Amino acid sequence: MSKRWARDEVCGTEDLASARWCLAPLSVVGLGHTGVVTAGCLASLGHRVVVSDPKVERVAAIMNRQTPGREAELGALIAVAVDDGFIEARADVPAAVAATNITIVALGEKESVRIVAIQLARGLVENTSRTNPVIVLTGPKADLQRPTVTQTIESVTGLKAGVDFGIASHEAPLRRGAAVADFFAPERTRIHVSDKRTARIVVDLFSPVDPFPFVSVGDREDIERLPLGVIADRAVRSALADNV
Repeated sequence: MSKRWARDEVCGTEDLASARWCLAPLSVVGLGHTGVVTAGCLASLGHRVVVSDPKVERVAAIMNRQTPGREAELGALIAVAVDDGFIEARADVPAAVAATNITIVALGEKESVRIVAIQLARGLVENTSRTNPVIVLTGPKADLQRPTVTQTIESVTGLKAGVDFGIASHEAPLRRGAAVADFFAPERTRIHVSDKRTARIVVDLFSPVDPFPFVSVGDREDIERLPLGVIADRAVRSALADNV
């Protein structure tokens, strides 16, 4: 079965309309090209996705099944996910962040990283019923945006990255016009995380499309270039085990 339509296989039922959420619910903040593709593809894999964007017209567009550009399959993915209730909207960014324990953030080059980071911080403060939430920045500039987002959240909330919340950058190029195909079969995936617990969460999240990403944790250069298969053999059973 194609990964693009795998919810019945992942969830163990063909009745998608009545199925309980079988995978971790998550939120996607930023509904430009990367954000919409990410939301549609993760929803097709069985995640309940809460979407939000500082630009409310983007939220309205996705809920009206409108997709950016000419992306093969994306329109169908979004339409099915919205109709089946696997994509829902929140009026503002903090509400979306507070609704789930994992938030994926897709920011374009022209968007203010600090302003969005302040909204993420507000959502983390409101997320009182959850423990150790995770923020995942995705897109070509994710690793460059990560320090600003981390510092802003810590400054606004007093929370500590790697202790009170996890933060990660996820880079897997999505070509315009072929973004859905690239999401499900990435040429390469690089993930940088704040701590070992977040490493397990983010690797698990993207493992259906890339089980062997390159992962770095904190400043530990010794594992930066090791793919997941090597990390699993050397670290998951030992070093990761004490934090999961």
